[in-house]
Amino acid sequence: MMRRWTHRRPHRPAASTRTASGTAALSGNHLAMEQHARQARQHLQELGPAHSCLALYLASRLDALPAEYCREFALAPDSSQVLPPAQVHEILGQELGAQFDRVFAEFDFLPFQSTLIAQSHYGRLRTGAEVVVILLHPFWYGLQNKIVPEFLNVTEIEALFGGLLPFDVLTDFSTALGRKADLALTREALELLARDSASFEFLFSPRTFAELSTAKLLTIERLQAPSLLFQHQDNGARRLCHVWLQQAVHGRCFPVDLQMHNIYVLEDNRISFLGCEFVGLPSSTRENLSKYLGALMANDPDTAAMYLLREMAPRHAHHKIDTELFRTNFRQAAYFGMLEPILGTDSNALAQLVFQHWKTALDHGYVPQPHLLCFYRGLFSVAKIAKQLSPNIDALHEGMEEFQTSDVFGQMRELMDWRYWYENTDKFASAMAHLPRTLDDALNHASALPLDNMMQPPSSREPVHTRYSPGDFIILLVLLILILQLPVSPGWSGKITPLVLMLAGVVVLLKKQ
Repeated sequence: MMRRWTHRRPHRPAASTRTASGTAALSGNHLAMEQHARQARQHLQELGPAHSCLALYLASRLDALPAEYCREFALAPDSSQVLPPAQVHEILGQELGAQFDRVFAEFDFLPFQSTLIAQSHYGRLRTGAEVVVILLHPFWYGLQNKIVPEFLNVTEIEALFGGLLPFDVLTDFSTALGRKADLALTREALELLARDSASFEFLFSPRTFAELSTAKLLTIERLQAPSLLFQHQDNGARRLCHVWLQQAVHGRCFPVDLQMHNIYVLEDNRISFLGCEFVGLPSSTRENLSKYLGALMANDPDTAAMYLLREMAPRHAHHKIDTELFRTNFRQAAYFGMLEPILGTDSNALAQLVFQHWKTALDHGYVPQPHLLCFYRGLFSVAKIAKQLSPNIDALHEGMEEFQTSDVFGQMRELMDWRYWYENTDKFASAMAHLPRTLDDALNHASALPLDNMMQPPSSREPVHTRYSPGDFIILLVLLILILQLPVSPGWSGKITPLVLMLAGVVVLLKKQ
């Protein structure tokens, strides 16, 4: 079914006008767009849970739909009818067998929550541990067999949206849904988050019970007194953005399709994510995105464009892109009010600028790697929630500032950790192997310096304004040469170089005193 959609919807120019069937004037009529978006959401909900999931997915595709549609589709309820107790008991027997009766002391067969994907039950193990058991709705079992079921009515979707949707939307939706409907992948993601939380004080991930989990069933520890609200909305919005950015740029995985009910805040204000899609980025992508965001915060559009395009490619291999025009438009990326229905009217908001960069790249014929699309979906989802929590601040920008600050302190802590030095002993040894020759060259160079001025009597010397000596310059020169001799490794040299420069600065300050 997905393949038929792709072939029937060939590649289209990125700048083509997208209008829904029978609604040619939508692009210039916000009221008409809002009305059609509402009708589209209601119709998708009537078509069943798969189409309701599609509506929620489209809510995060600000690159594909006008913001009026994204805002409306976010209103689709993430809920479904609960499974009867008899069917719950049957699923538990199929997945856990006799182990269920041996392990569980109590189990509530009536769920406390039922989303479009799964429903959740409270239980207690014989060890006394309070747990939550998440059961996948049988409707989605076909996805786990790598079979794309006939769950989408493509004819209805085409009639509903006309030319509004890009050709690849349903393909990406199917991939995202497959990740979310595999509870084994969810368990792996939670375990990765738990490993990240060991070194990140604001993140928490509940313990998972691998022996009581399958692809259709997931058992996790029950969070004690979790809340969906922060004690202070502004601080909460900033922390949410900080945690999300930390996970996306440095973490092993991050949430993509966040909604308010996927965020849990513990009593100590640590944040946990449950019931959403998780994705991990390649290390090269994380580095490029980190540098892109850093350049964005430093108001350096040329550098930002360079790192962003490393994660994108021309739409067609034979298509020639005017790079100079792209860079000019990238520098001039301005606010056009596209995100007002979701993120308000702050034209300087970080999410607004990121969106304009994204649209500029798309309009010039670039397409993102699939994992980059996940990053943007997650970014806009968290920005939307942060705006709901705190409409009066740019929480994403402030969260980015906190992330950058904590990142710097994190690197300093790592440098002070003896394990870092131990693990990089071979690199230090390689650099130190060239030190004798380098030092000898530096001393020879220093001995050749003119000494006429120093041999003159004090009364005839030129005024001296500092206490620097040739030895000072030798030290600084040795430090500089040592830096140049270090192995080229962005992850390592980027951390040791600041330390070496800091030592050089200490020498200079001591000599001034």
